[in-house]
Amino acid sequence: MLYNQLSNVLLLNKSLDQILKSKPKKKQASSKGCDGISLLEFKKNKEIYLEKLSKDLLEGTYKHDNLFGYALSKEDPSKFRLIACSTIKDRIIHRAILSLIYNKLIPLIDTKVSYCGIKRISNENNEETGEVTEIEIQNTKKAISKLAFHVKHGNFFVFKSDIEKFYDSIPREKMYQKIKKALKVYLSDTSLNKLFRQLIYLYFEISNPERFQNNKLKNLLPKPDIGIPQGSCLSQLLANIYLVTFDLGMQKKFGDRFIRYIDDFIIICKTEGEARSAELEAKRLLKKLQLFLSTNPNKTTIIDLKKGWVNFLGLKISQSSISTKESVKELIIWIKLVLNKNNKEYYNLTSDNEKIEKMNHKIGGKANYIRFYHAHNAIKLINKFIKIAKQQNKKTYSRLKIIDLNLIHPIVNISIWQKYFIRSS
Repeated sequence: MLYNQLSNVLLLNKSLDQILKSKPKKKQASSKGCDGISLLEFKKNKEIYLEKLSKDLLEGTYKHDNLFGYALSKEDPSKFRLIACSTIKDRIIHRAILSLIYNKLIPLIDTKVSYCGIKRISNENNEETGEVTEIEIQNTKKAISKLAFHVKHGNFFVFKSDIEKFYDSIPREKMYQKIKKALKVYLSDTSLNKLFRQLIYLYFEISNPERFQNNKLKNLLPKPDIGIPQGSCLSQLLANIYLVTFDLGMQKKFGDRFIRYIDDFIIICKTEGEARSAELEAKRLLKKLQLFLSTNPNKTTIIDLKKGWVNFLGLKISQSSISTKESVKELIIWIKLVLNKNNKEYYNLTSDNEKIEKMNHKIGGKANYIRFYHAHNAIKLINKFIKIAKQQNKKTYSRLKIIDLNLIHPIVNISIWQKYFIRSS
């Protein structure tokens, strides 16, 4: 049974190692749940904690802890979202569950139109790095490649939307029934049902509700019967399972012109009328799942790419290019913040070397994502500010890395992309 495998100390230890690798050392002391046990403390006493965790599982006494909640301000400082933190032991359990069930559920969740979190997880650690190998089956690069293919064939209208408060709106009982069925059909094992029921329903149990009593934050607290955790490593899997019927319904009518990334999706259409039909079909299918399209006109909209542009997956897509969504002004603000060593993001870093390492990581992450698109101008602008920083303070910024323009390999050449639109005129 899967439940018995879950109690294996070696598996639990491997899951802890994965969590440690994903969290910078400086944040391991502050990363904790409602029990107050930090990731650093858990690591120092892991033999004791893992043995206790294994014993609780074997004896059937393991229970999820409540979540520790705090409010994080959005881009609009008057708006907030709930961040709910699991205890370290719960995070380990979630990671271990993922490694046990994920590959078997790929035939269910790989609908060929979902491009988020669809990967194959190796059960063996890489001998050199100790990291678990994850092979992406569907990703954002493939999503944009598919979009480009359909634009090439004369589909210039896009219906774009996302699901209103997606994670916060999923009916818990429906979610639980879907994961129960998936485990029974694809793994022939129901031994994890109890743990999944705890996981899905624990979102209502915030350990510190007193923190959310003022009027601005009160509405952040979860409702009794809807909403599932977003911070767990299992969150993407649960989202994909819940939206399988939505994927298949949209795919039946629009084929692979329907492209979804968690709750954000587009349908690439031949005409404006077809785009309006796509909106109606999306509403109809989501209603069956007790979900709704966003009412924000910037999120739910129809765009003719020959006249306008759409933001999707962090990219601005128009007939002129597929590039980073930030304007020149926004990109300058972003790179200046990254290069500011007094930026509050670096508050827990004590040395300039650590800050430069963090800067290189952030810049490298941005460059690695946009390098498959029309990124020359954006990367040249970023490099310009890196060079200025290095010239102004050689001692501090000497280890700052310039982005190599040779890394840029767009999925479709910019001149070819632009010809798609000219050809149809």
